[in-house]
Amino acid sequence: FFFSSFQEQFFLNKVLSLASERKSMMSATKDRAQQMVGHHVAQLDTPCLVVREDLLKQNLSSMHRFLVLEKKKEIWPHCKTHKCVSIARLQLESGGATGLCVTKPSEALGMMEGLLSGDNSNQPLDILITSPVSAPSKLARLADFSVNRLFGSGNQFRVVVDCIEHAQQLATAVREARRERYGASSAHGERLAVLVDMDPGLIGRTGVSFGGAKALCIDVVQSCSAELELRGLQCYAGNLQHVDSFAERSEESLRVMRRGAEVFEKMKNWLQRNPLGHQHRFDMYTGSGTGTFAMDWQIPELTALQVGSYCVMDQEYRDIEDFRTPFSTAGQQYFGCSLTHSMTMLMTVISAHHTSASSFPDSKLQKFVTVDCGTKAMYVTPGTQPRVTAVWRHGADGTMQRVNDASLLEKLRY
Repeated sequence: FFFSSFQEQFFLNKVLSLASERKSMMSATKDRAQQMVGHHVAQLDTPCLVVREDLLKQNLSSMHRFLVLEKKKEIWPHCKTHKCVSIARLQLESGGATGLCVTKPSEALGMMEGLLSGDNSNQPLDILITSPVSAPSKLARLADFSVNRLFGSGNQFRVVVDCIEHAQQLATAVREARRERYGASSAHGERLAVLVDMDPGLIGRTGVSFGGAKALCIDVVQSCSAELELRGLQCYAGNLQHVDSFAERSEESLRVMRRGAEVFEKMKNWLQRNPLGHQHRFDMYTGSGTGTFAMDWQIPELTALQVGSYCVMDQEYRDIEDFRTPFSTAGQQYFGCSLTHSMTMLMTVISAHHTSASSFPDSKLQKFVTVDCGTKAMYVTPGTQPRVTAVWRHGADGTMQRVNDASLLEKLRY
């Protein structure tokens, strides 16, 4: 599209106006939330996403105990699950996380700024962007924040690349940031940490093939060492996280992660023999997730696991084979790691005419109720039914009573 200068200005003003309105709405929402502190959960305005802090911390503690204390692995939780600074802070301070994972630069910058603006420990913040970055404006921002240490010494970003063009674009952005800070004569300064992203073979999204990963690593080292530091490899098999059969999921995940481990070892050996090797701390092989951590820890070369949903859990994970038994209050024992649902969606029934067959005898529809939480507020995966965990009935006098009628729960479920 081509805009006249008047149209461009109008468009910009409209964007700024919408941004201001959004900020005001978020502020008002935060004020309403503060007013509800101390009230019963059933009194919250709906639809409302509710996280139980005690169960959240229980999940964090359980994963910390299992992966860090017992299996001697690092946890790099993926914040795409929550995109919440408060939860990320808990994962770092009490959940044993070494660093954090995000999907894109805006999330990395927002997370870094949010975590540093509040009370934080002396632990340096290390954030990995798990998708390649190619937009010039995003590359420039990453390079600017890294070269100029705008978040302070010790706090850093890492980003994945899956082709030499990505690496060269990043290197160019770093050189430009250095030039702005040090002048045209400067050829040295802070480098940006990168990992090579590998495609596990069945996703068809980002990532270089296993066969091409080592060659890409070598290209990065030989052509971009002055601007980029090669820190390791990423291999995330997202397609395997919800495979129902535990045996099938375990076999395929271990096969994929072992192939990545072979590349990791070969590249470490190459760096040890190459004169440029001492410039690169090639020490990170990362991947895995909530559906495969219980088997992937067996890969010796795997250093950092990107578990994400473990902190809140969801119905899809509950439905796969190893989680299918009923959850107790204490959580599901999952190979020594106890996880439970800490997040639920609170909603209100607004119509219940279809809860009995006698109401509409000619209707072919199943019995159901209508709630104020549609697909805009709650993501539903086809084939995975939402699970109703509790029901409160609002009385005419304003009181609320918990309903323990199993038949009502079944009506609401379907």
